[in-house]
Amino acid sequence: LGVAIAVPFLVPVSHFIPELSRYVSDKLGQPMAIEALRLHLIPSPRVVAHRVTAGRRGQVTIGELEIVPDLAALVGGARSIRLIRAQRVVIKEGALAVPHAGAKPSPGGAQLEVRRVLLNAVKLKHPIVDMPLFDADVRLAKGLRLREARFETHDGKLKLRVVPAAPRTADAASR
Repeated sequence: LGVAIAVPFLVPVSHFIPELSRYVSDKLGQPMAIEALRLHLIPSPRVVAHRVTAGRRGQVTIGELEIVPDLAALVGGARSIRLIRAQRVVIKEGALAVPHAGAKPSPGGAQLEVRRVLLNAVKLKHPIVDMPLFDADVRLAKGLRLREARFETHDGKLKLRVVPAAPRTADAASR
């Protein structure tokens, strides 16, 4: 009985992976792959991808990527994403040098709005810079303009807050 109740809330959508991977690869101008994909309906509709890799040599890997649409967008409003959450993210040095010129705009000029991006347990792999794990919380305004960004290392030695519209544009604290 419990399984029958849970089935509509955890819907596997693995058959969409090849098409979705091609679409995102085309938009980014970089290859990408997804190992597993699920649609969750509770507490709100969201798509959760597992073991996502992007870049020609897997320069970016994401353990879990969750995308939560704006509910109004689901019923015909402007295309909007309320939250993108990426957990266990590894960014290799090569990803930092990838130009964004390969990204292609959406047809018809309709821009996708994103309100918030949360990055948890991010590791920057660089041969010279040894950076501890960090989290980032980025809040965006219309047109993908930065409203506020917070960055904090897991060891608590660095905290950074950026608010472009404020008289002081950044607050930083370190130990």
